Amino acid sequence: MQVQPMAGLRIRSAFIYIAMNGPNYIDDPQHYKTLISKINLEVNFSAFLHRSGYALIKKSANSMEFLNSKDRIVLHTGRNPVTYFNRNDSLDKGLFFKFLLKRSDNFYEAVREGLKIANTSAQIVSIPLKKRQATYKNKPLELSFTIAPLENPSYLLQQRGITMATLKSVNFCNRIYNAYPNKKNGHKIANIAFPKYDLADSPQNYILFNKAYRVSESNKLKKFRLVLNRKDHFLFYSTPIKDPSAIVVGESAVDLLSYHQLHGSPQYFYVSFSGNVYSKKLNFFNRLTAPYLGSKMTGIKSIMDNDSKGFEFDIKLLASLLNFYNRDLQAEALFRRGDVNFSINYSDCSRNKLITHVHSLTETTQALVQRGLLQWTRTQDRIWWKFNIKKMMDVPRKNGEEHPFKILMETISTVYLSFTIIVDKSIGKDWNDDLLNTQKQKFQKMESDRPHRWEIRDKVRLKYRVGHHNPGSIGTIIAIYQDGISCQFGSGDTLALPMGHIEEHSNRTSIVSKDQEPPSPHRGL
Repeated sequence: MQVQPMAGLRIRSAFIYIAMNGPNYIDDPQHYKTLISKINLEVNFSAFLHRSGYALIKKSANSMEFLNSKDRIVLHTGRNPVTYFNRNDSLDKGLFFKFLLKRSDNFYEAVREGLKIANTSAQIVSIPLKKRQATYKNKPLELSFTIAPLENPSYLLQQRGITMATLKSVNFCNRIYNAYPNKKNGHKIANIAFPKYDLADSPQNYILFNKAYRVSESNKLKKFRLVLNRKDHFLFYSTPIKDPSAIVVGESAVDLLSYHQLHGSPQYFYVSFSGNVYSKKLNFFNRLTAPYLGSKMTGIKSIMDNDSKGFEFDIKLLASLLNFYNRDLQAEALFRRGDVNFSINYSDCSRNKLITHVHSLTETTQALVQRGLLQWTRTQDRIWWKFNIKKMMDVPRKNGEEHPFKILMETISTVYLSFTIIVDKSIGKDWNDDLLNTQKQKFQKMESDRPHRWEIRDKVRLKYRVGHHNPGSIGTIIAIYQDGISCQFGSGDTLALPMGHIEEHSNRTSIVSKDQEPPSPHRGL
């Protein structure tokens, strides 16, 4: 029983010997860069802080916050290697070795200490979360709302452009609720509640949405979005169906409704990641969709947002699926300042597949390499791609030409998965933007000196500053008088205006007539 501690002691002694007897940094910087890389990758940062007396005071999906008498350290655990910053010192941030160096006598001492820590970090440590005293302020949010069947969908209809036909479709009927605050002031605010279901189709959490509200202190609009408990890894999904033609996966539930309204089908099964993607959610998604993806009839449509985070989520989803369905391979995606390092590592028993995979990937990947969009490297046990997300997003394309990111993701999925993955990007930032753009009304400019032609619900633009509204602010006419109008700029925000304060008037006309079908928007990808 004493052999293992002695073996560990010999290993640590060997590393310490290397650090103490190694060359000077100026003579062989690569030697120390290798050691520092080992320290940053192998040290269990959170366990080290715990052993060093730091108390864990906050924990979320991708971060942990520790506190002692001097420092308040936040770890970004979703990154590899883990990074940190100190809330009490803006210059104290970076990787673990930076943290250690700042607290060591010199560089070489930090290297020696880091190697010791790296070789004692393998064991898993359970870190207790410091409990805060309960007060009325942190009463569970679930007790503050009543979840009820959807009777008032006004937020979705008026703010998001979702139709009742979509809400009553076989995909989403009875899947969305109202959430009413349990207040005694008589106000009945109808929030929209999207359940986060478990694998048994039972709601375990809710995300609440409503229109933005104005913060009185700053007079700025703030989005209303509220998660009722900490069971965050569960997902919102549509009514389960047998043998769907596609699993449509997006960031928000509103994007799913929007996509369904634009391009949907009763045969689609929709899943939302609720705005962020991390390992626990991806594991749940894989377990949820595995029964469907076993059939070659079902594929995946990824409709993540058309921004850098949406591209990043596409890559994370692909890596997770590759790992779930290829037990002899290990896909890994690393992100740093917009750069992506996506790799597939082969175990000893799977290296015979590598040559075949490289052959299948060569034509597509080499074409992107020649365009300067990515780097591609192959070794005897690894394939990896390196590219910049923004550069990939902004690449100019000819009409009808497929986006290179779409080509790359779909090619990799075809080689390693038995089902298809289609990357479908919106034209705007997300699919709700696209939906709203198809419903926009245009206003014909008319002379502002002809008030006899003005009508209720027409638009006007201010010539002068009135109250907190700047020149150019646009309002809606709700009443017309002989010498002025009453104009609404938002819920509860109504002003009486003389005619001389109006710079421009617009009469509302719809882009699409009732007898005309709205045009199908061109896809982003």
